[in-house]
Amino acid sequence: MRYILLSSIAFVLALAPSAEASTVSDSLSRMDAIIKEMQTLRAEFAKLTETAQVTAPTPAPAVLGASSGKTFFTQSLELGETNSDIKKIQKLLATDPAIYPYGVASGFFGPKTEEGIKNFQTRFGLNAVGVVGPSTKALLELFFSAYPDDVYPSDVLKKKPTVLGASTSVPPTVPKPTVPTVVNTVSSSGKTVSSMTAEYEDGEADVTIKYTDGTKKTINVTGDSKLKIIDAVALALGEKKATVLSLIEFVSGGSSNDDEDEDRNEDEDEDEDEEGIDSITVTIADGEAEVEVEYANGDDEDFTLEETKESEIIEEIADELNVDESDVEDVIEFEYEDIEKIDVTVDEEDDSALAIVTFEDGTTKRVKIDSADEDDIIEELADELDEDEEDIEDWTDFDY
Repeated sequence: MRYILLSSIAFVLALAPSAEASTVSDSLSRMDAIIKEMQTLRAEFAKLTETAQVTAPTPAPAVLGASSGKTFFTQSLELGETNSDIKKIQKLLATDPAIYPYGVASGFFGPKTEEGIKNFQTRFGLNAVGVVGPSTKALLELFFSAYPDDVYPSDVLKKKPTVLGASTSVPPTVPKPTVPTVVNTVSSSGKTVSSMTAEYEDGEADVTIKYTDGTKKTINVTGDSKLKIIDAVALALGEKKATVLSLIEFVSGGSSNDDEDEDRNEDEDEDEDEEGIDSITVTIADGEAEVEVEYANGDDEDFTLEETKESEIIEEIADELNVDESDVEDVIEFEYEDIEKIDVTVDEEDDSALAIVTFEDGTTKRVKIDSADEDDIIEELADELDEDEEDIEDWTDFDY
């Protein structure tokens, strides 16, 4: 502004000598007028600058919990899969026994986890289909956004968490869930379906469809998982996948036809055995049990249990595979790290002993022995641990 004022004065002075009719007084008067005009312009400019500062928009603050673009799920969440994303979901579900009474975060998506997903969906007013679809995934992400460290309070699943800025497609007001009993649907043939039973084996299923008028029909579909079978049935009948999920029941072996003889002959029993479990190998280390299941038909599956006690491992495997504990005991084999020491407490009055076997990774195993004789104890420990008796003697300390 000062530069403009001086330039204007210089311009006026430059003109003064060339204007013979002008006096010095006239020049000064013109200069005063220019100075006043420039002062007025300066005041207006200052006023405009002040107004701009007042009305300038303030940057919006960061929103707590706003989406950072983080993806919570990068792995498959389908039935039969094993991965860390499934384990993350199981840890959340396990906080509420009413939703996931099994409570094991193995990372394996089996029948127990499927039931837990259904209970979770029912709790929050979603369709209880046992499948982690877009709505269920969005709701799970809402919980994971609220508790990024996977540390949950015991009542975390009593209500939907509030996370400012978190994005979810779940409605803000959760409707009261309606638990369906029997869902009937009209098929493409015009009849009303009352139930479906699928015998699934080797990627193929015979699906028996029963109608409310008492008639039924059987269709054959293929798929490398139960979910693919459901998709195939929905396509064959022209129904929605959710409808088929609400009606279908999977059974193993044999036929569900009412007129079939329930007694199986010897050949059928052998066929059933061929589809059973061939072996279960459990490797216990670092406070976990790595389970490898081999089936007679060549299939296999792996999952992890956060357990080291053999009896509880057998129980959890039986629940996860939906088989009897005795069937698991017949084929299971435990593997441990190298033995570090064995402490044996002998009860001579009861003629028994309790051995605590400690392995190099810190895992322990308890062995109850019905004898107080050291030679018998060494022999039984050698058989139980599949070790030489001489090595057992080196590791063992007796306490009477």
